[in-house]
This record gives sequence, C-alpha cells and structure tokens, in this order.
Amino acid sequence: MHLGIGAFHRAHQALYTEAAEAAHGGGWGIAGVTQRSRSVVDALRPQDGLYSFTERRPEGPATRVVGTVTEVLHATDDGARLGALLASPEVTVVTLTVTEKGYRRDTATGGLALDDPLIRGDLAGRPAPASVAGQLAAGLRARLRSGGAPVSLVSCDNMADNGAVLRRLVREFIAATTWDDRDRLLDWITGSVAFPPPSSTASSPPPPTPTGGPPPAP
Repeated sequence: MHLGIGAFHRAHQALYTEAAEAAHGGGWGIAGVTQRSRSVVDALRPQDGLYSFTERRPEGPATRVVGTVTEVLHATDDGARLGALLASPEVTVVTLTVTEKGYRRDTATGGLALDDPLIRGDLAGRPAPASVAGQLAAGLRARLRSGGAPVSLVSCDNMADNGAVLRRLVREFIAATTWDDRDRLLDWITGSVAFPPPSSTASSPPPPTPTGGPPPAP
C-alpha cells in the first residue's frame, strides 16, 4: 500500500516495484491512496490502475504502460476499504509520500499537533480518519484485532529521521485516544511494526498534455 499516490510515487516506487516483480516474482501490487483530491482516483480507477510513464532519453522519449497499481482509493471516501487493507495480513509494507505538511507535526515539539483540526476530528471519533496518523493508528488497531501480522510503515518523505518521526506520531496519536486497548496496541507496535528510515529527495514534474495513446493518465 502507498499513501500519497502522486507523480513522484508513480514515476519511482511504482516503477521499481514492477521491475522487482518482473525479475523475482512474489505477487507484489500496490493499493494507492490519495489523501486530498479525487483526480488521481477518477483518472486511474477507470483504467484499472494502468498509467503511462515517459522517460526522456538522448535518443528521444520512451513511453510504456505501468501495471503495478492494482487499486486506487481516496482516503476518506473509501475509508472502510482503506481500513480493511491496513488490517489485512496480505499488506506487508505501507509506504508514504504525503509531504512534510501531511504529518501534522507541532512546530515547537516536533511531535503530533494535537490542536490540528484533522487530528482533533479523528480523536473525536470521525468514522473515516482524515489524518495520516489517524489512518495508520486505526488501521494498526484493526490489524491487531484481526491477528496482528507484522507490517512495515515506511516514510519516504524528505524529513530528517523520518522513520522515527512516523513512529512517534503514530504512538502519540494512539496515546491521545480513549481506546480501551491502547496500551496493548502500543506494546504490539513495539514488537511487530517496523519504521525504517529511508528518504528520497527527487521530484517528478507533470508530463505535457497527452496527444493520444493508451492509457491517458500519467
């Protein structure tokens, strides 16, 4: 699963996942989640997740179809499906590129901004969490209840100590809830949820307006 299925993810991680699958197998696919605009969902869902990737080469551009995205979701509109996937043992890695703003950090402490409207709404029991921390916390809670399969949460945003930051935000969200199983959940996270620390610094500009050829969505 990937939270933040923008141009960067489609031009990098999705491509590398497809290449690894082609070389080694393993049945990998990506459920891509957009946090804000539905434009990616509206473009890719009718195409079954297929999109075109154009690489600029000295001898001229080369375009191919990428097929590793198997499902496209909107985080809140498709909140029930998002929660079910986060709880599923078939999902073993969750990657994120949601920009630094998407983590809802307190500028003074670096921890979770508990006064942020999205965080407050999620802590109040919003049916479909709107914040990344809320989505992950609720998903991990459901995962523990469905058997507790281990999972890796991988922040790929360009932040210092991004793995440690994500761990802190998720744990602080859970600690701020009134869930009766929050202590058990935090204990389980310590032993069963990994927060590795990779980061990326590249960006992917939008492609020119397509002139034809399937599929149109980049």
